[in-house]
Amino acid sequence: MRMEVEVYRMREVREKLSYSSGTLRPESGERAFTVVRVVKDGRIGQALVEGIDEKAEERARELATKLSKLSPKEDYRLPEGEKARWGRAFKGSLFEHTDEIKETIALAENEGIGVPELEVGLLKRQVDVWNSRGAEVRGEYSIVDVSFSLVRGDAFFREQVAFPEIPGIRRLISEGTGAIKKAERMEKASPGETRVILSPLSFAELLYLGLVREASGSLLVRGASVLREGQRVAGENFTLYDDPLDETSLKPAKADDEGVSTKRRALISEGTFTGHLWDSYWAYKVGRKSTGNAVRVEANVFPAPHHLTLSGDASLDEMLAELEDGYLIAGLMGLGGVDSKTGNFSVLANPAFVVRNREIAALTSFTITGNIKRLLEGIELVGMERRGIWFEPVSMAFPHVLTKVKVVP
Repeated sequence: MRMEVEVYRMREVREKLSYSSGTLRPESGERAFTVVRVVKDGRIGQALVEGIDEKAEERARELATKLSKLSPKEDYRLPEGEKARWGRAFKGSLFEHTDEIKETIALAENEGIGVPELEVGLLKRQVDVWNSRGAEVRGEYSIVDVSFSLVRGDAFFREQVAFPEIPGIRRLISEGTGAIKKAERMEKASPGETRVILSPLSFAELLYLGLVREASGSLLVRGASVLREGQRVAGENFTLYDDPLDETSLKPAKADDEGVSTKRRALISEGTFTGHLWDSYWAYKVGRKSTGNAVRVEANVFPAPHHLTLSGDASLDEMLAELEDGYLIAGLMGLGGVDSKTGNFSVLANPAFVVRNREIAALTSFTITGNIKRLLEGIELVGMERRGIWFEPVSMAFPHVLTKVKVVP
């Protein structure tokens, strides 16, 4: 009888400050759970139990062993693991910054700029992975996710960005108020194919939802991925990395959620898709090895990127100068209009700004349509200033990009 065991423990603390209707509300919560996966005589069982003490592990192991009896027999084995430690976690509390947030909101409102909503959330996590084939890892990370909206007359601005620690909230709000002051009137957009600058978040949403989520090896095994290794998906000037140890990563990881070592890899190299991402189980199904991309959400394990990153060498001012006349898209709505199977998208650009003579001149809103591969092929400039983005469980750091889309007013 052969039996292999994997134990995954996760502890998390969440704090949040939410502002709306003139009131700042604090929230907090903690959670800890244990997931045990067993492979007994070729049969896989897995169970999640709340808590991280020995009793929780024993209970999870007992349940996983019972469930394994219901599974089909396979030749799958748990992966050989690494011994690793890493950590980059914010040690303080979000609530220590309550006064700063209140003062920042008051300053904006004193300038005649409304703050309909603001939310700052802090997530701290510690993850432990052990298995009977040598894995013994512990990692810590923290993520601060900031979102807010500003209004002044008809002008509207929305921002969402993430950091590994508490950022300067006043600076973030100031950037938004500066944009609103330059664009207090509405203008109707002109139809047709147009050069635009996409904000980091807008670009991340189109890229991830329209292409990158197809890179999961589990989709390939099930015949559901439209991507193939060696396929041209962008122009030769486009290279996208999955780099879990990049300094901008919100979720640094020397090993994945199965204890397999991670590494920097080009997911798209000079416009060419280099291959799918794998965890140990889906890799086993096609005779491959894990790429160190096992990601766990609750009890579910699946292959996904750790930290997507892209960088260029242009400042935003340089990009505005190159654009001269066009649009700066600061946010997208209606993301259900992004189809990863075809790459086609039709979404609302809101908020968006008219750029005239290299300056923000007015506020606008319009639908953009196109195809993600053509959008990538049309990239002219990539910015140097990256913003953090958190799409649970994927971290990203993207800059502005200058490209083309079709505008439908």
